[in-house]
Amino acid sequence: MRLSLQQDQTQAMSQKNELVHEQNMAIGTSREAENDRNSAQMLQLVANLPLDQQKDVLARMSDSACVAKVQMLALLSGSAGRA
Repeated sequence: MRLSLQQDQTQAMSQKNELVHEQNMAIGTSREAENDRNSAQMLQLVANLPLDQQKDVLARMSDSACVAKVQMLALLSGSAGRA
């Protein structure tokens, strides 16, 4: 009978861990979506600046914003090609 109780407790802990993992994944997905929205807003703001100010903004960005910086450079190089 003791073994059955231990098995039940182990199964309950396993289910709890699975739920916590699913919650953490949902939080991570939500944060990624928020980061994507923020990056898109930043891209739009920078793209609307005069070219010299765009370069200044990019020069001041930290390495932690590397992905956004690469996206902005791609956007700006595309807009420079159209100008």
